[in-house]
Amino acid sequence: MSQDNSQSVSPIQALFAELGIVDPIAIANAREQHAEVIAAYQNGKLTEAALRHSLARSPDDDDEGTPKAGSAVTRQTER
Repeated sequence: MSQDNSQSVSPIQALFAELGIVDPIAIANAREQHAEVIAAYQNGKLTEAALRHSLARSPDDDDEGTPKAGSAVTRQTER
C-alpha cells in the first residue's frame, strides 16, 4: 500500500483558491479583512455558505459586488 504524504488543505484555503485568492499577500490580506467571519466559521457559529458569501463580497467590492480597480481579489467567471 502506498502512503498518502500529501498535506490536507483546510476548507478556508480551499475556498480562497476557489475564489482565485492564491497570492500569499492576497491570502494574508483576506485573512486580516475577514478575521471575525473566519473565526466564527471555525467556532461552528457560521455555515460554509455564509463564509463563502462573506469572502466573495469583500470590502474591496463596490455597490454592485464587482471588484474595484486595483483590488487584490481576482474573480473567476463561469463560461
